[in-house]
Order: sequence, then C-alpha cells, then structure tokens
Amino acid sequence: MSKKVLVPVHHLKESVKALEYLSNLFARQECTFYLLHTYSYKMTGLDSLQLLHEDEAFFAKPKEASENLILSIKARFASAHLNNRHTYKAVSECSNLISSINRNVSKFQIDIVAVSMQAIQKGLYSFYNSKTKSILEKVRSCPVMVLPSTVVPSKRSKIVFASNFTEPMGQGELVQLINIFGNTNIDFKIVQVGDENFLTDEQIENRDTLKVSLYGISKSPVKEVFVNSLDSLKGYGHEHAKSIICLLDRKPSFLRRLGFAKSPITTLGPISKIPLIALHV
Repeated sequence: MSKKVLVPVHHLKESVKALEYLSNLFARQECTFYLLHTYSYKMTGLDSLQLLHEDEAFFAKPKEASENLILSIKARFASAHLNNRHTYKAVSECSNLISSINRNVSKFQIDIVAVSMQAIQKGLYSFYNSKTKSILEKVRSCPVMVLPSTVVPSKRSKIVFASNFTEPMGQGELVQLINIFGNTNIDFKIVQVGDENFLTDEQIENRDTLKVSLYGISKSPVKEVFVNSLDSLKGYGHEHAKSIICLLDRKPSFLRRLGFAKSPITTLGPISKIPLIALHV
C-alpha cells in the first residue's frame, strides 16, 4: 500500500534536505509526498473597504510566489533523486498552517506529517520554535515527524521506541507504526526510561508485550536498553546518528491545555541530526 506523507515546506534549503531524508527512509516503498505551503495577504494599513478596490495582482502575487516555491523545491530535489516509486504533489493554500495541515491530513488520508525545522539555541539548550511546537500540540490525527535542519540521510535507520511503560501501548498506535514502517528496511529498538532496578511488574509486562509485537516488522531482533531520564534519552540520541526517536504523546491534560504543563515531546526538545516521531493517543 502506498504511503502518504504531508510535508509542510517553507525555506528551499531546509525543505530539500527534509525530502532527501524522507526519500532515503522510504526508498523501497510506493510513496506520495504532498508538499504543502500556506500563504496569507498582508493587510497592514488596509481596511475592508480598501481591500475591495485592490487589483487582481494583489491577490495573485502571494499565490504565485507560493506555487513557485513548491515548483523550485520539486525541481531542485527531483533532478538529483529520481525514484520511480515516489510522486510529488503540490498543495498551495491561503490558510492558517495548522488548519491547513489538519484539513489535508483528513482529505488525503495522510499517514505521517514530516516537519523540517531549525532549533532555537539558548546557551547549551535547544528548543522547538513556535511553529513546530504548535504543530506538535495541535496536529493529533496522525503521527508527526520532526526533522532538524542538521538531519543526516541514512540508507538504514532504526526506530527507537522510548517509554517508561507505566501504561501499555495502544493497538491504534502500534497499527500506525506498522502502516508507516512495516515494509521498510528498518530495525526496532526499545528504550526503557527509568531505573532498571525499580521496574514494576506492569512496566515489564507492557514493555515485553510491545517487544513481541515488533518482532513481526523489525528486520533484526528487537534489542532493549535503559536510560534514566528524558535528558539521558537526548544523550542517547546524540550518540546514535541513524536512530529515529519515537515517543507517545498522550491526550493533553487539563493543565496542559491551559498552558501550565508541557508534553514529553516539547520537554525533550530537538535532538541534533536525529528525527523524532510523536505518536498521538
């Protein structure tokens, strides 16, 4: 079955690099990449009456610029990365980005949204920019992959599923993983977050249940490792350049919806050179 990937695009260089990574990741699969760019009209100094008198060029220029950007990205990428299994479709809309992503996920039955980004550096720490955080918080109908600008394409990747396993992985999230990566040349690894000497029987059972489920789609035996915390997970990611970190992002709590709590995804923040996938429950 063909995979459908929605790729919001903005800057030429970042978007081409993201497509290079995705093309390598799904090299053996039939795949359609929907290149989405949204635009708006600059209303500064214009009231609704003035807007009625604007000529067609006022409305045509932003749309034309948006379409030309997508064409430039396709031309720059496709000329050097031919794959008969892959097709690229342009989606240019005058719309809010989040609304457009959610609408097109439903319209095209998208399997995964892949977002390219640049991290915000503050001293020794890096953070997601506001656009990326908004996508992670508000696009929940399918998995979201965040690709840092430093991501390195690889011929063989490993999905690293990280959790404290206090709760079992739902069947729906497992189906999402299988749908996306079931026919790829990918291995799976499980990372238990927490002290291995103080695991409950329930945590061990939840982890082992997932391990058995992954045997059917992993190209090699599913290995297990331990890290003490999310910060340690970030260090693990830095040392494993061919990994893709996968985390569950459960339904936001009341406090999180009010802005008083963060998801584990945004708390972890970007990892240099490594993508992160948010699986939404």
